[in-house]
Amino acid sequence: LLPAAAVRFGGADPAAVRDSFTLGAGLALGVAAAFAWKRLFRPAFEMLVAGSAWPAYRIRHVGPGLAEFPRGGPCLVIANHACWFDPLFLGKGVPRPVTPMMTSVFFDLPIIRWLMVNVFHTIRVEEKPLKQGVPPELGEAVAALDRGECVVLFPEGYLRRSDDRPLKRFGRGVWHILEQRPDTPVYACWIEGAWGSFTSYRGGNPTKNKRPDFWRRIRVAVPAPVT
Repeated sequence: LLPAAAVRFGGADPAAVRDSFTLGAGLALGVAAAFAWKRLFRPAFEMLVAGSAWPAYRIRHVGPGLAEFPRGGPCLVIANHACWFDPLFLGKGVPRPVTPMMTSVFFDLPIIRWLMVNVFHTIRVEEKPLKQGVPPELGEAVAALDRGECVVLFPEGYLRRSDDRPLKRFGRGVWHILEQRPDTPVYACWIEGAWGSFTSYRGGNPTKNKRPDFWRRIRVAVPAPVT
């Protein structure tokens, strides 16, 4: 209606009006597409992943921390680490987007890297046999907390390898983070059922000579926060 009115009553050139209207509509659609990408792509992708994992895992989250988990503001989620899919098991029950920390061994894989950088804003952790000093990625974790994000960290820094050692001694990452931001609430979770799964080291390397998981029971305990 507006282009037609401009031509009829304003004496404007029809081609110029049409081109201006087309340009404006294109810009508006571009802004809408960018907004949809920023706000909707991640939750849509997470729903797709959760749906794909449904035949393999029955994931249930329990514990007092679920009811009072903050929908905003900084917090730190830590957990034991028994298989590749532990971040998925944790993230499915946390009622807000998380900022995970991921070793460079997985982060640097071509498709994974694009997703981690552009969708999940993951903090890359350089894989080193012996970490000395304060790794720079811990500064990125502190910056994420300052932005009010929920940071996920596996403090062992290592996947479980044996039946008789369910938990390895923590690295100093959590200590360094809390030294700088001591008031950050910490949710110390426990993932049960991941050890022995298709992507764990029980019975050999992950995915090697193992049956894919089918309706495997996974339980994630979420306690009240420690501050």
